[in-house]
Amino acid sequence: MAATGAALERRPIVLEGTTTVLSTERGELCVTVSTDAEGDPVEVFGRMGKAGSFEHGVTELACRLITLALRNGASAGEIVAECQGISEMQPFPNRLGEGETAIVLGLGDGIAHVLRRGLDAPPNETPAKGEET
Repeated sequence: MAATGAALERRPIVLEGTTTVLSTERGELCVTVSTDAEGDPVEVFGRMGKAGSFEHGVTELACRLITLALRNGASAGEIVAECQGISEMQPFPNRLGEGETAIVLGLGDGIAHVLRRGLDAPPNETPAKGEET
């Protein structure tokens, strides 16, 4: 799917990205968040499962839709608020950093954990709509 001219103009040529690997009952979920010069998320990529598998396809779909939302004005906080807590797997504990543990409930919840880390917000406390992220 081709991006519109306006969306292409907003995306810098070079972006910094951070990849986080989470454990789930369906295998590793790798989430890469690319940010602009101000540190705001611009796009999200993910990988889970083998190419052609259901997990792989759903992960790619979720990340494409999140990227589309970011490019069209949704804040990372709004996306986290919508995705956190979605549960379709057995809960899996993950170490996200020094002394930081997250229980990943599923694909959307895992992506929300990664995006929330970029917001420096405690779990289940995301910026309200309209607040700076």
